[in-house]
Amino acid sequence: MDQGPTTHKRMPWWVSALLAIAAYVGLRHLAPLYQPHNPTLANLLAAGPMIAPLVTMFLLLLAAKQLYDHEPKQQDEDQEDQPPSP
Repeated sequence: MDQGPTTHKRMPWWVSALLAIAAYVGLRHLAPLYQPHNPTLANLLAAGPMIAPLVTMFLLLLAAKQLYDHEPKQQDEDQEDQPPSP
């Protein structure tokens, strides 16, 4: 059954900013504190402080894109009937 056009809900920009803060704190300060028994996971967590700035920059760039991304403006019906002004 067709429900019509689906609307795509966008995440607000501040969600990405909060995720950037959480990712930085988690990767930079909390990941090295965890001592897993698996050596591969231990190596990945040890790399956390080095990749924290990269993940944070990506999320902040995403927040900036979401902040400045605008929906296309819909014209009023009255404006569509009028010829363009010279």
